[in-house]
Amino acid sequence: NVKKLVLVCPGSPYGFGGTRDERGTPYNPIGLGSGGGAANPALVTATKMGSRLVLRDILRQFYFKAPFRLSREWENMFIDAISQLKIGDDYYPGNYSFSPKWPHIVAGTRGVLNAMSPQYANLSAFLDVTPRPEVLWIRGEHDIIVSNQSLMEFGHLGELGIVPGWPGKHIYPPQPMIDQIRYFFGLYRKKGGIYSEVCLSGGHMCILESPDDFLNTLKFFIY
Repeated sequence: NVKKLVLVCPGSPYGFGGTRDERGTPYNPIGLGSGGGAANPALVTATKMGSRLVLRDILRQFYFKAPFRLSREWENMFIDAISQLKIGDDYYPGNYSFSPKWPHIVAGTRGVLNAMSPQYANLSAFLDVTPRPEVLWIRGEHDIIVSNQSLMEFGHLGELGIVPGWPGKHIYPPQPMIDQIRYFFGLYRKKGGIYSEVCLSGGHMCILESPDDFLNTLKFFIY
């Protein structure tokens, strides 16, 4: 009986990584380029080693739009929380297998990131939920995690030359995450649902970068 649903910087309803177009068409084999092997190795190593310096750099580089900075106190709280991640095949990032196809990793069967692979994650059942809640989708204008050019996704990393061997857009295009979310909620609207999109100034943590705009948007939506 949920009447209103707020989504803040959500990932694609078709999974994180491993899909090639707005409809969420997966690569073959399903799970290619997603799951446990798609984790940021710097984050995994820094968390495992307890390197607060690297974790602080990752937080600043990927989660916020420069020159915004959290206060030192808030940064330390975020880093404390990240440092509590359990690292391993059963935890973060999870296990994975290898493939002869680029980028040569396929989602595994255990751990956090595999739950977000298109091999397992597909929210299409939401399109037929009843009663249909009104949806507010809030995203950051400069989000580089959930993006059509995500710096956490193999297609775009290959395009930039960061991950070598990229076979090109005709074989492995960047995942169009924003287009996928819009397409998904377009289907929701056609089925009688209501949704709106609000873009706030900032990155993946735009609600902290633009708190007043976020609260005003939330109040308007709820009331």
